[in-house]
Amino acid sequence: MSNNLDDFDDKRKHIGAHNRWLNPQQNQHKRTTTYDQVVPVSEVTPRDKPPLIDPFFSTNEFVGLCGPEGSAKTQLAILMGALITNKDLAQPFSDSKGTLTADTFGTVVFIGTEDDVEFDIWHRVTAAGALPENYYVLNPGSLSERKLKDTLYAVKNLKLIIIDHWSLIYRGYRSKGNNLIDSVKDILEFAKGTGATTIVIGHYCKSAKKTISPIDRADFPKPLRIKLRKAFYCEPNSINPETGERLFAFISVKTSHTGDFPGFLYRIVPAVVEKDGQQFKTSRVELVRLMTIPEVAEITANSANLPIATPSKLDAAIAFLLEALKDGPAVGNEVIAVATKAGISVGTLTRARKELDVQHNKESGGSGRSVWSLPDAA
Repeated sequence: MSNNLDDFDDKRKHIGAHNRWLNPQQNQHKRTTTYDQVVPVSEVTPRDKPPLIDPFFSTNEFVGLCGPEGSAKTQLAILMGALITNKDLAQPFSDSKGTLTADTFGTVVFIGTEDDVEFDIWHRVTAAGALPENYYVLNPGSLSERKLKDTLYAVKNLKLIIIDHWSLIYRGYRSKGNNLIDSVKDILEFAKGTGATTIVIGHYCKSAKKTISPIDRADFPKPLRIKLRKAFYCEPNSINPETGERLFAFISVKTSHTGDFPGFLYRIVPAVVEKDGQQFKTSRVELVRLMTIPEVAEITANSANLPIATPSKLDAAIAFLLEALKDGPAVGNEVIAVATKAGISVGTLTRARKELDVQHNKESGGSGRSVWSLPDAA
């Protein structure tokens, strides 16, 4: 597949007006060679992170956004992006005074698989009040052979990356074993070089296990979760018994905030957008009011009794192989024996081998045993 961004031009007809395909003129991100050095704190120059949407987001952050299905996680992320693209956009709280506005402005890139660009994302981006020329969307099909960081380097003045669902981070890494750790490292280095903030969206999963941490109820894998500097949860809050309208809470579930309010309530409302004289029905997020600290504390406390995510059998098998082969090649039959004792079936292990593109070669010396190794170690 060509790395020329002009290759994307033939896809313009398949998407809405908000999909401004990436400009071939790339940003220049100069790196300075540095060496490990121990220095006294007195010689460190302190700096504040510029706020992106104060007090929730700052620049150059890796942020998780999780919650159950139907809680408008995607639409809420789209709204945050709209604020960053449009200096004149201020989202009011319908039931109280105040507005939510961005502190830093620039370009936003939305990457998603669950909603169609023509039938969903265009409508929602428009309804959120974004400036079309500053809001990019990317057809994720192009990521199967192209690493995300290589595509994003082409975007000028990039301030926010929205990845829906988090699994898109390691698209393009299949030849290297679907390595989530490497892909997360790459996107973090990219963000550090550009100052962009990344929001990764995760889903709510049910299981019998319980936890005091709502973040553990999302399907973020451990290598991703431990890298999140902040995480927010979209929590169903209350239902109006007369109208059936549901309110949702946007709260922090990892790290603490600065500022006077730690969250807000929002609802999903119908909306109509228009293009070329044609009207399209959609929906958007409407902010209701800021939440008090006791309200957020109560929601977080109640989360201790809610179910959390557990990894699938395939995810467990992939994690097992990554651990078993991390130090180099191993005899296949020995790996199978250990996996079987760990409760991983041969069928699931085979699927995991294919996902990771595990190499298998005959052992030297004429023993005839099959030796397994990760692609990078082959």
